[in-house]
Amino acid sequence: MKEIVSGLFVGGSDALEAAQGMDNVALLQICSESYFKEMYEDEGIIGPEKPYVKKMSKMMIKLENYDSPDKFNLEAFIEAVNFIRLKLAIDTTVVITGEMGRSRAPSIAMLYLAATGRVANGSFDAAAQEFKTDYYPDYEPKAGLKSFLSANWGEICGQ
Repeated sequence: MKEIVSGLFVGGSDALEAAQGMDNVALLQICSESYFKEMYEDEGIIGPEKPYVKKMSKMMIKLENYDSPDKFNLEAFIEAVNFIRLKLAIDTTVVITGEMGRSRAPSIAMLYLAATGRVANGSFDAAAQEFKTDYYPDYEPKAGLKSFLSANWGEICGQ
């Protein structure tokens, strides 16, 4: 788990364990469709069309490493950035977790940084290069995610 900026951490499954031992923490968990379904859909909390769920200090996003950019849900990314903004604004630590912490979870951290002007926000490519160099050297977004973020950059980051 790595602290990206003050109060914002990113990591793989190790970050989930570390977050459980922290005080005043909000968890943004990126998970597979099967895990998401197991946690929420089977309990009737949300329908299968909903790509995320928020409950107080936790947000869970159904987000696979799709090969096709068409399979990603724009609303989930926008809501994730808003969740981070809100929690950091009230001095709550935010931990973003994914399976390996190399593609999906750090992409959401980068989106937050771009939306708040902490990394170049003119394009995905410029932001990704700066993010990898200055914040998160292990950043390796998959091709489908790169294409999706490039195509929807302005809408997610407010450009």
